[in-house]
Amino acid sequence: MQEIFEEVVSAFHDLKDISSSSYARRIIILEILANLRLCVLMLDVGCDDLIMEMFQIFFSVAMYVL
Repeated sequence: MQEIFEEVVSAFHDLKDISSSSYARRIIILEILANLRLCVLMLDVGCDDLIMEMFQIFFSVAMYVL
């Protein structure tokens, strides 16, 4: 299960690149993550480090946009 979450988080690394051909896929993955509340499942299986990494990516993208 953790390997799947690692792949999901790795998909967000290039989220800043809106001109990428896979940007739309990354957004869809992000929407699925939010709709299914997979962050809660990630906490339940002990993927705290992945959650920290994911939010660091989100904050860096937010700072890039601002």
